Amino acid sequence: MVSALLIFMVMAGVGLLIQPSRQQFDWFLRLRRPGWLTSEGLIPLIWISIYACFYGSALLCWNASWSWGLMAGYGGWLWPWWSGPIPLPRWGC
Repeated sequence: MVSALLIFMVMAGVGLLIQPSRQQFDWFLRLRRPGWLTSEGLIPLIWISIYACFYGSALLCWNASWSWGLMAGYGGWLWPWWSGPIPLPRWGC
């Protein structure tokens, strides 16, 4: 219970820290999006197909080897995908 409370407090702190001001949010809303951004509706289908490929790959490996170690490796490799976006390094920013 204490760890869940601590995680919530960190999440709330980060959320308050990166909260944009009203002026910044208004600026964001005034931005015009490029016309070539037409595939955004397909993003859920793309991610579903990616997850289906992950699942199919793990299933094929499991049927070939029955190795719990291999499945743990899959879980460790896929954990960042399940837990959310991975922050990219900001080189020279």
